[in-house]
Amino acid sequence: MRRLLGWISVTGGLILVIVVGFTLYSHFLVDYSLESLEIALSATDKKPAESSTSAYGTKVYQKLIEGMAIEEATQKEADLKNMALLELASRSFDETTTRAGRERAKLYLSQTVEAKRPGRAEWLKILDHLYRLIRDLYYKTAQFFKYVQKNFTKKEQQPVEVSSYLLLTQAEDKEKKWDLDAAADLYRRFLKFYPDHPENSFVALNLSHILIKQKKYHEAERLLRGLAMGNAGMEEYELASNLLKKIEDLKKRDVEIAQLENLLATQGEGPEADKIRLQLGLQYLHSYSLQRAQEIFKLLENAPDEKIRLKARFYLGWIYKLQAQYDQGASVLLKLSEEGDLGEEMGLSLDAQLADIYYQKNDSQKALSYYEKISSKAPAQDQKSAQKASREAWAALADSEQAVIYYFDLKDAEKGAEHLRRAGSNLSAYGDVTDLKSAFKNASEVDLRDMGFYQLKDGKVYEALELFKKKVTQDPKDAWAQAGLATTYVLLTDLYSAREHASLGYKILPDQFTTGVLAYVVAYQSDYDQAIGLYKNALEKDPSYIPAKFNLAGLYIVKERYQDALDLLDELETTFEGHNNIMRQKILNNIGCARWWLGDKDGARQKFEEALDINSEFKDAKLNLSLMAQNDAPQTSSLGG
Repeated sequence: MRRLLGWISVTGGLILVIVVGFTLYSHFLVDYSLESLEIALSATDKKPAESSTSAYGTKVYQKLIEGMAIEEATQKEADLKNMALLELASRSFDETTTRAGRERAKLYLSQTVEAKRPGRAEWLKILDHLYRLIRDLYYKTAQFFKYVQKNFTKKEQQPVEVSSYLLLTQAEDKEKKWDLDAAADLYRRFLKFYPDHPENSFVALNLSHILIKQKKYHEAERLLRGLAMGNAGMEEYELASNLLKKIEDLKKRDVEIAQLENLLATQGEGPEADKIRLQLGLQYLHSYSLQRAQEIFKLLENAPDEKIRLKARFYLGWIYKLQAQYDQGASVLLKLSEEGDLGEEMGLSLDAQLADIYYQKNDSQKALSYYEKISSKAPAQDQKSAQKASREAWAALADSEQAVIYYFDLKDAEKGAEHLRRAGSNLSAYGDVTDLKSAFKNASEVDLRDMGFYQLKDGKVYEALELFKKKVTQDPKDAWAQAGLATTYVLLTDLYSAREHASLGYKILPDQFTTGVLAYVVAYQSDYDQAIGLYKNALEKDPSYIPAKFNLAGLYIVKERYQDALDLLDELETTFEGHNNIMRQKILNNIGCARWWLGDKDGARQKFEEALDINSEFKDAKLNLSLMAQNDAPQTSSLGG
């Protein structure tokens, strides 16, 4: 017995030592920036079926990488190439479903990791490897228990209220414009109103990002610790733990900022004061105090010291870009490009920033010209190996982005493939770009509009919204994409945006589909007479167009034109004879409503019962039968065919 207790004590002690050692190592010796990179890089290898990351969840990774780009930019000796790679990786995550984004993000992140790893001591690299093994074992164990728990405590999946996504789209818009207070409030409202929403944990992570930027560390920590405890071993746990470490780093930065402010207050004007200001501006930028950083960099725009002056102008233009103020950013950076000797790294970085600004503004030709300028500067044979590697990485970056523009904007797959080949020749560490080329080819052959309609049909409203938005940005004259976006906004109950895009689609191409969509939106705004006129117009273009015929019949019921409604519905019943689907259910239900109001109560009851024979849980018909049993008039006619 004593021997058994001894073994238990030894085993327990060993486990305790491992746990304490693991915790201390994780807290003090892990390179936070390298760990963040590896977390983001691991996400690029996960297939959708293996990951809980949704289209919305990818935005968490996008913000994680965006934060790393800011951290890289504000280092004492910033690596501007790594900063550009991280920015492109962040942008690529936002294009995951549209422009082979995951593969591009993998390319840029792997290059940044390769650049950072050599700076780590060999003994720490060995310990890092051991730390990752233990961490992965813990994650797999936690995931197994989570899987078992999930299967033993299965809950009925509640339908997602699609209008909930409107809060998310509004929050993202506010966040992009750096209106953090409004964005945070919208995210809080989402979490309050939809506590069981499948995106809940990722929304909480996005809210944490904003709270960190607002320096509301206590609220962010409380939110993140709750996520970590509730998602042990899962993606959300890893991301929450990483953000908690970021908060610790930012708290230290706040102390350094206070020290620099005090030092500046006691320092007289001159070169030393400008050096302190530059450090202070970078620290404010690092801690997301963009307005204060801007104020300081503006003071340094005309500093006597050339290095300080050039850096201040560069960061000033970059901050404008971060806030999506692209015209202001381009103006500052173009002015900087007129300076004399910027140095190789600054010059290349400046071209990369201008290329990215024009890419974000959808000016493909200008973006292409700046990327071509970078890739044309081939490394010289007599350059040192480090300089040559840096130049090759810049060229690969530029060629990869040129491939994107040629594949997706200019529809020139041959030139796109050529630039990918050139990118691969400059990326010995990355290896073969076959996967990237295959991803580009597959993505370029799929129309975003078609993907949007497919997602909409599958009930994935948020994913459809993102695809339609990107399609109309890519091609504003695609009338069906505009109409698809309008339909999505109706589902999100944003009728103002729906009317705007439906009207635009109708103006571009007034066919039966865009006419029907505009009628659909107008009807939701209770302008029934105009909607009826538009549906009639759609049927003149195509007399067999079912959505227009069905919805027109529904409006006739609303306007008490019951015989007109029944005439159309009888035609539709014949069209769907032999079908047992939701459309036939809706037609039968609406025939029942029309017949009741025309005085044929027995015929109405028969049609409601026929609808329930197809699906006994059809709510509209169940409600109408219930009302009839109480001698009340049916209240529900199915709409939205």
